[in-house]
Amino acid sequence: MPLDQPDTPSDAETAEGPKQVSLLSIAAVFFWMGALSFGGGMTGWVYRTVVLKHSWVTNAQFIQAMTVAQTLPGGNVANLTAYIGNQLRGIRGALVGLFFLLLTPAVSVVVLFIFYQQISQYPIVGVALEGVAAGAVGLLILMAWKTGAELKGNVVGLIFLAATFIGVGVLKLNLLVVVLCLAPISIALAWPRSTPNEE
Repeated sequence: MPLDQPDTPSDAETAEGPKQVSLLSIAAVFFWMGALSFGGGMTGWVYRTVVLKHSWVTNAQFIQAMTVAQTLPGGNVANLTAYIGNQLRGIRGALVGLFFLLLTPAVSVVVLFIFYQQISQYPIVGVALEGVAAGAVGLLILMAWKTGAELKGNVVGLIFLAATFIGVGVLKLNLLVVVLCLAPISIALAWPRSTPNEE
């Protein structure tokens, strides 16, 4: 399996569904994401890895996974991992992905905290953490740009995107409230367009 695929999956791949991925591959990918993630931006890293790098899911499938993950209780990345793992290999894929995503952080958080207490007084540590945080923000911007491209030409989708951004980002409304208000309308508007091409 190639490690670098800069182009996003095609629509043809969407029709074929998720690729068959081994549990070992799922374990390895999510283990390294859990082990090497610092400063946030995990959602962007998951996107880069499973969509851009390995092409396990398409842009559309990732957007669907992210939507479900953000509307369920719990951490977004954990929900996203479980959803993608389930898409790839069913319940075993979900459990393996979650276990290996959380394994290293759960074991290392105490050790890293103790180590950080010893070196936190050095200015270079703060600078390094700021650099990691900047990289995390960059990954989030990349994810937003790539997934947003799916809405190109979709006026209704862009309207709901803007409404969600204003509601959550500007007005500071609760995400669940915004979703519960906008989702029924969005589904109702999209429903008639979901089947015409099936004829």
